[in-house]
Amino acid sequence: MIKARKEATRVFYYLALQDSGIENVARLFADILQILRNAPDKSGED
Repeated sequence: MIKARKEATRVFYYLALQDSGIENVARLFADILQILRNAPDKSGED
């Protein structure tokens, strides 16, 4: 997911969208949000 390129003495890091798991991670968090939105409130507050 993270790639690097070196220019002289500097190293630049960037997200590589091709062949990465970024879409899978985004889908995971979207699924987690959906589960949390549909979960019953267990806080005990009415």
